Amino acid sequence: MTVLSQKELTQKEYFDTVAQKYDRTYGYYRPFTKYKIEKKSDEFVGYLKPNLPNVSGLEILEVGCGTGEYTHTIGSRLPKSQIVALDISGNVIKLAKRKCRKLKNVRFTVQSIYKTDFRKNQFDIVYGFYSLHHMDFRKVFKELYRILKPGGYVYFCEPNILNPFVYAIKSIPSLKKMVGDSPDETAINPLTIAQFARGFKVLKLTLSEYVLPAGFLDIENLKKLDKLLSIVRYVPLFKYLGGSTQIFMKKESIVGT
Repeated sequence: MTVLSQKELTQKEYFDTVAQKYDRTYGYYRPFTKYKIEKKSDEFVGYLKPNLPNVSGLEILEVGCGTGEYTHTIGSRLPKSQIVALDISGNVIKLAKRKCRKLKNVRFTVQSIYKTDFRKNQFDIVYGFYSLHHMDFRKVFKELYRILKPGGYVYFCEPNILNPFVYAIKSIPSLKKMVGDSPDETAINPLTIAQFARGFKVLKLTLSEYVLPAGFLDIENLKKLDKLLSIVRYVPLFKYLGGSTQIFMKKESIVGT
């Protein structure tokens, strides 16, 4: 059994404690949040198809699956591939298992992503939604390099530290506590994240999430506004204000262990 670092132990304890209220805290039951989860899951699958025309029979790892919202949507979209969903918290895994109980192509494991029990070159794809920003980037990518097949792909969708709203939440302890973030989590800088991914080539880096879930707008108007403002991702400089960043990479060169 892997010995967890002190930071991992702290995070495990935190997420074990908040597991039962996690979905409510992050609004997973809100229509606009559900819409965004579906949208981002579609975007992830859309990243894969040009690079993997046959998405059947793939071995896929999800890093930091949480309570299984994205696990369920991705598992449903890729029913002929096998997904292993990993998290450090046993309590959130229990909730994720319930959500995904009807999916035969998903299994779960509780362990650290820094040193897993997976085989070398085991997976075709590794992905994560809003999990990498809790972790030590260098340690994660070192292990991903080991367990990915040659030419395998990595995808993460993460909060963008260059967004003023995200920066405030991740930097001010009182705001962190108010929104339900863990005390030591941060966010991703899209301009520098690639430097931590030795042995990976960045194929695509995009920004998204330019709309906050304003309470005075109904779901249909929020969707329309989201689609309208998505054009900002193509505008130099302004595009970096998106609330989320998506990075898609390919395992490339051989690096030292």
